[in-house]
Amino acid sequence: MSNNVFVALPSSRIAGHVKAANRRVVYVAPGIDNAVASAMVAFSKKPGAELLEVVVDCNDDVCRLGYGDIKAVHDLVDAGVEVRQSPGLRIGLLICDDQAWCFSPIALSVEDEAQSDETPNAVSVTPQQAEHFVFAVCPERKAQQSLFERPEEQH
Repeated sequence: MSNNVFVALPSSRIAGHVKAANRRVVYVAPGIDNAVASAMVAFSKKPGAELLEVVVDCNDDVCRLGYGDIKAVHDLVDAGVEVRQSPGLRIGLLICDDQAWCFSPIALSVEDEAQSDETPNAVSVTPQQAEHFVFAVCPERKAQQSLFERPEEQH
């Protein structure tokens, strides 16, 4: 994990983290852009990919404010990726393998995304802390397997 606690996490970096992930990706945010969705579709087809969880607030206001693109959601669904809905969500969470961040998504209709860690919008957290946040957004997930337990090998 990076030594930086406060970092910039623009969509381009999120897409890069997703592309580099090998086992698990969890994305929770108001919306999703095309580059991130494309990286997730590619991740879903990777051998060894165990978990891809996507939670967004998919409504017209989210897209109008610039938090994401509805085409990105359609691309995920068309690729067979389950996209969960969390109305009113305005905070972001990203888990890629054993790295995790909480971030403040940028409403692109208001301002541009920061590209430098000099203007951070994210905090690095432990994956276990991030899992608690996922459970708060998706309480039904608690009844399922932890995000960090590996499924038992089939013999």
